[in-house]
Amino acid sequence: METDQQYIHTKIETPGKEAWFMTAVYASPQPQNRSSLWTKLLNIANRTHSPWIVTGDFNEIKDATEKKGGSTIDNRACNRFANWINDSGLIDLGFSGSRFTWKGPLWNGHERVFKRLDRALSNSSWRLLHHEAVVKVLPRTNSDHHPLLITENDGGNLNHNRPFRFELMWTHHPEFDTFLSQTWNNNINNSLLSSLPNIKQELITWNKHIFGNIFKAKRRIMNRLGGIQRCNSYGQNPFLDQLEVNLNKELNEILDKEETFWLQKSREQWIVEGDRNTRFYHTKTIIRRRKNKILKLRNLNGEWIEDDQSLKNHITSFFQNLYKEEVSNCPWVFESITLPNLDPLFCRRMEAPPTVTEIKKALFSIGSTKAPGEDGFPAAFFKHNWNLMKNKIVEFTQTCWAEPTIIKETNATLLALIPKTHHPEFINQFRPIALCNVKYKILAKVIVQRIKPLLNDRISPHQSSFIPGRKIHDNIIIAKEVMHSMRRMRGKKGYMAIKIDFEKAYDRINWNFIQQRLIEFGIPNKLSSIIMEGVRSVNYNVLWNGNKTETFYPTRGIRQGDPLSPYLFVICMDKLSQYIEQGVDEGFWSPFIFRKNGINLSHLMFADDLLLFAEATNEQIENITETMEAFCKVTNLKINTAKSSIVFSKNTDPTTRRNILSQTEFRESKTLGKYLGAMLNNKRKGKENFKTMLERVQGKLKGWKSKCLSIAGRITLAQSVISPSVNFDMQHGKVPKAVCNEIEKLQRNFVWGDTDNKRGLHAVNWKTLCLPKHEGGLGFRKLELMNEAFLLKIIWQLQEQPNTLWAKILLQKYNSSISNSPTTHQITRKSDSDLWKELMKTWPTFLKHAISFIGDGRSTFFWTDNWVEDGGTLENFATHTNLDIHSKVGEWADDNRGWNLTKLSRALPEETVQKIIAQPPPRSNGNEDKRGWKLSEDGDFSIATTYRALANWTTPSKTKWTMIWNWKGPQKAKILIWKLMHDRVFTNQRRSRIFGGSGDCPICENQMESAIHTFRDCAKAATIWNQLIDPNALWDWRNREVHDQGYTRPPNPHREIEKKVKEIREAFDRRMKERIIKQKEERQIKWNPPPQGWITLNTDGSRQNNKAGCGGILRNEDGKWVGGFSYYIGDCTAYRAELWGIDQGLKIAWTLGLKNIIVECDSKAVIATLNSNKNLANHPNALIRNIHNWREKEWNIYFVNIYREGNRCADCLARKSLSLELGLHFWDIPPREVVHILFDDKKGVSLPRIVCS
Repeated sequence: METDQQYIHTKIETPGKEAWFMTAVYASPQPQNRSSLWTKLLNIANRTHSPWIVTGDFNEIKDATEKKGGSTIDNRACNRFANWINDSGLIDLGFSGSRFTWKGPLWNGHERVFKRLDRALSNSSWRLLHHEAVVKVLPRTNSDHHPLLITENDGGNLNHNRPFRFELMWTHHPEFDTFLSQTWNNNINNSLLSSLPNIKQELITWNKHIFGNIFKAKRRIMNRLGGIQRCNSYGQNPFLDQLEVNLNKELNEILDKEETFWLQKSREQWIVEGDRNTRFYHTKTIIRRRKNKILKLRNLNGEWIEDDQSLKNHITSFFQNLYKEEVSNCPWVFESITLPNLDPLFCRRMEAPPTVTEIKKALFSIGSTKAPGEDGFPAAFFKHNWNLMKNKIVEFTQTCWAEPTIIKETNATLLALIPKTHHPEFINQFRPIALCNVKYKILAKVIVQRIKPLLNDRISPHQSSFIPGRKIHDNIIIAKEVMHSMRRMRGKKGYMAIKIDFEKAYDRINWNFIQQRLIEFGIPNKLSSIIMEGVRSVNYNVLWNGNKTETFYPTRGIRQGDPLSPYLFVICMDKLSQYIEQGVDEGFWSPFIFRKNGINLSHLMFADDLLLFAEATNEQIENITETMEAFCKVTNLKINTAKSSIVFSKNTDPTTRRNILSQTEFRESKTLGKYLGAMLNNKRKGKENFKTMLERVQGKLKGWKSKCLSIAGRITLAQSVISPSVNFDMQHGKVPKAVCNEIEKLQRNFVWGDTDNKRGLHAVNWKTLCLPKHEGGLGFRKLELMNEAFLLKIIWQLQEQPNTLWAKILLQKYNSSISNSPTTHQITRKSDSDLWKELMKTWPTFLKHAISFIGDGRSTFFWTDNWVEDGGTLENFATHTNLDIHSKVGEWADDNRGWNLTKLSRALPEETVQKIIAQPPPRSNGNEDKRGWKLSEDGDFSIATTYRALANWTTPSKTKWTMIWNWKGPQKAKILIWKLMHDRVFTNQRRSRIFGGSGDCPICENQMESAIHTFRDCAKAATIWNQLIDPNALWDWRNREVHDQGYTRPPNPHREIEKKVKEIREAFDRRMKERIIKQKEERQIKWNPPPQGWITLNTDGSRQNNKAGCGGILRNEDGKWVGGFSYYIGDCTAYRAELWGIDQGLKIAWTLGLKNIIVECDSKAVIATLNSNKNLANHPNALIRNIHNWREKEWNIYFVNIYREGNRCADCLARKSLSLELGLHFWDIPPREVVHILFDDKKGVSLPRIVCS
């Protein structure tokens, strides 16, 4: 097809198969010649839409991992090559065999160089066509290069023992629900364990005979459609026209099934409604499968194993030995280290059988499309059929609780092997992830929820993994500060940081030790026996290339993939923390000290990631070694010395370093390197430190993905990669502006199709894309502002959690009183860490948005502090100038009368007084004043609201833009309308402005083709304007007329649009059925009386014309009036008025001696806060703290969110309050305004409301 000095481009044709292209490359050793090669190959890529593979010697590497030995790599050359691959939309097909394909010469005095110069790349079409193709690196013979063998079939496996998998696409079938219901009911007398195998067999039969092969059905329908459209009478034969409609409908159903199939296989967590991105999901699945496929491995002697049976035996033997206990462990008990006994009542609650609510919550917390266990049923199967299966699921879970030995029946586990490196060569370079059955996961998650409340008080503060309220960033911040101090350390006393790597920690831990730790930790015996049965009754099958190996039974280790395992491991590792802390207390361990008489640090833990800190002396390394050996002996853990390292402080002398290293097998390192995903090194802050972050984003936004996705899919993916890839690094430091700009550039390029060699048309500028959707943007975040929001969050946490380990270290290291300082500027020194400097730069912004919530009023200055809602400092509103600026808020109220209205009215205008009295008055016996966040409704910090304020986003409201996004249509049509409203559709008029040439409409003579002309005024468009309109169809027909020779529009365009609209509606109906999107429906809403013996408290808040109030009503199970109230508050937000209503209602209920209260409120945000897992006792908002205090009293309270149609009485009383005098008004009998509503509620009168199902 084409030849060049550096490549040959060919077309491969095989009878009966799809043709494809191959380009064989032999790149020039000269860099200047290779640059022309990349340009030519990119041109081939841009014009080739068929399957294409390019392979050979590229004489270039992508990154440092593709070279060993020799000089430092040329990063620029690597980036050019990587960018060319990305711009061409090519996928690296990987390899099986030797990592390096070229062996360089051996120069005197220099190390031999090895590189991966040879490779195979393909576009997504070739990868899908040859999805089983594999690249094998063959042995070298008489060349310095390894030959590559690209084979279409890897030979398969000996045993095709593939486990059953429930396919989500089955739920698309119209008969599936009926079939499943009938099959389930046929097993009504069987247990869950007996029913599921029967269901599985019935599903296999149903799939074969009823559902069928979707890929064969798709080919059959496509062939029939092709035949119809080639027929001479096409468009004139009513029978063929109707047949085409029916086949298109059937095809759309199959395409939906196909997309669901590949979505489930790809493990992607996002989906674009109304758009099919099947090609993307399919390609992602193929790449993932090829990456995880094991075709050859080296044995312990470094020899390659390729035979299937030998490979299978090698893999099985390795994991049988890994999970096999080697020696009996000696007991390790420290009688001096004990934990306080748990409250007996709490223990009884922990042992009580799980409730239906707990079981349902556990099930619905499991990812719907997470890989299923050995039985093949994912969580989605049980979630979608909860009403049908609820009784058996609950019965099984409760039976396991009562008889733990039954757990064995559901504890068969598959081990999926996930590569830990890009190209693993040894079996220990795979991580075994346990695929547990959902039935077991439900039980494990119930146990986790009961254990979690214990952890924060009983686990050492040095452990931050899986402990509520602690985060991975806590450890990263501490480690950064230690490294900063060690780099600047002077004097005679040196320190060392030891990075410990445990080898297969989860897989080796001793079962007896786990049981002993559960007892020591205080876990009740009943719960402990359930946990240990789950640990001991496991049996494994390794999942090797999709097939199961034979079953084996472990005698040690816990499963990575079991929801309970991380918590068990944390409890076990806490024993080491106890031992280290005991050593510190007894002087056996000399920890790192940040400053004289300050806090010390001996170790940091995040699950099995361990950092040890101590004085750098021979004695200390001996003590540390003794401690670690003792711990490893009892737990059976093993330290990986090859991956463990020691970092010494700057002032540690060389002799001491050598002596310490000689006593260990650890290597010395200048930095900690990568720790918990963050790079900790000695380099100045800059782009190089964030190379890993950039690579993560580039990997997520590869060129082939852009070619496989619709515009809506590209937008969704470009937004979704930021959360995990970038936000992580922003939560523990400042990301340089250049890095933020580079990532935003990657996002823009991906959305609009830019490459290094070609700039796509950016229809809408980046500034507009970063606006919220209701303002005409797409909601992209500006990364610099996101970073600032995260820095503000760190400051917030410093003041909210000053007693946490990381906060203590920061505050003591810099001798700061930031937690209660009102000073606008904080002094920093040149020697401070980068993080602290950035936090202090952000401090003025923090103070600007912070507000004081009054408790006792003793620490807040009345005039100069920001404490009044929706206002600045009061000195700006004073009616006189003689102010006592030292006056505190507590001086303006007393415990008996509340706010001193006379004093307030003399000093401030009435509107300001109204805002003050709407806040709870200070109490001498109240909590301390607390700092809150005025950007959030409840006063607690929120990244979302903070970013909106920093970016000057307006409050969400209904606009012309929201009409687009709320429309139930395909995303690509929404995007087109969005561009049309921005006047950014690429019409001829727009083209002529940019590139010149004619701007006329290709259909209408002498008419400029503007956007409005194309979609409304064009003669072809006008003919159907009064019938139907589909802008996406109009634009598609226009483009095809301009660019496709011989194309004519459909003769009846409005019929085509009707058909398309029908297809869209049917597609959305199917989505609704699967609960992928929420369906809106009309419901009748009414007030529901409480159960017998309970009282319902309905409350509501109201705000009109700068006046706010609240009201509430108490009724029994008969709907009888118990009491009511109206309370005029002053001037505050509706959110605060809602809180006032609940607070006052609970106060009245307690006064009346009521003991069982259901609080109903129509504010979803308020109820979400009150029912959240937040520490409400320490919440900044005084009203929320008051409500929490009410809940802690000796009575039963539940908070429920209801619709306002069922809350009409409370709403009426709240609105009535606005016409009353300040304060509480209690109603013994119903006011006349609510009598008719009471009558309606008692009779069960309902009102209609459109709700999401």
